[in-house]
Amino acid sequence: MWSPEREYIPFSKPVYARGPVEGWLNQIEAMMRQTLYDITKASMENYPEDALLRDAWFFESAAQCVLTVDQVMWTVGVTNAINEIMKGKNKKALEEYRDFSVLQINAMVELVRGDLNKL
Repeated sequence: MWSPEREYIPFSKPVYARGPVEGWLNQIEAMMRQTLYDITKASMENYPEDALLRDAWFFESAAQCVLTVDQVMWTVGVTNAINEIMKGKNKKALEEYRDFSVLQINAMVELVRGDLNKL
């Protein structure tokens, strides 16, 4: 697959243009979904234990998959913070997670100020 930004993503398995066009086009569409699922799953598994050190992780996978996992991990963090508050463990858990998120954002800002390619 090629994105409009010229990001190349190889399919998880090959798809061959054989038989009726509707059949193999449906197979291509299914493989596109499967490939993005596979890459997103791998990105989730490779998410760094130290979530402040994500520089290399950002460039290991397709951009769409990295953004998806990043949002999932943010949601997990917010959910955990809310649960801590609800259980009476830490009344400032959400504020602490916000502060952590600001550190992550600042690290990303430093990264994008560096030498990056178009993607």
